[in-house]
Amino acid sequence: MALKMTNAAHRGGILLSREKRRILCSRAHSSATKSNEKVGIVLVDHGSRAKSSNELLERFAEMYATTCGSLSSDGSDGCEVEPAHMELASPSIADAFRKLIETKNCRKVVVAPFFLSPGRHVKEDIPRLVEEAAEEYRGKYELEYMVAAPIALHPLMTTIIHERVEKCLEVNEKGAGECDVCARKDAGISCKMKRV
Repeated sequence: MALKMTNAAHRGGILLSREKRRILCSRAHSSATKSNEKVGIVLVDHGSRAKSSNELLERFAEMYATTCGSLSSDGSDGCEVEPAHMELASPSIADAFRKLIETKNCRKVVVAPFFLSPGRHVKEDIPRLVEEAAEEYRGKYELEYMVAAPIALHPLMTTIIHERVEKCLEVNEKGAGECDVCARKDAGISCKMKRV
């Protein structure tokens, strides 16, 4: 039984074409690209004691770097992407800042919280950690930095949730066990339908 997305969701432009993704990524570094500078992007999550959870952010950072770098159309070097964990794991926000500034020569850094809502971590903890990381470079480089908005109520979230729900239902209806996310040995979750 496949679920159907409403027309309202599609009218919102949720399914992005390659051209729309290119435009969105180029906006992320448009002001820096006047001099062909790279923008450093730090994707930061909470961090976990579970290695597999931390590795998910690393894989996502690789995916995002491929998308952002390959979609630059204005002659710039695109962006450099580094994962970071707010706490409990490495690399830290300071580690990611250091790598982008010292190794990858970025002079503009955007910290993108990999969080759904603007709670205390996004409003207080991450900005404080970013300030501390930037302070290390006061007087050494001319840096610009900011903390971007979290994912929040972005319209693409409806598509993502819908695809996950639909996939889990489909797998259960076919009796094929679990979806590709839940079937991973390190996932620790299950979308197998239960009955009472």
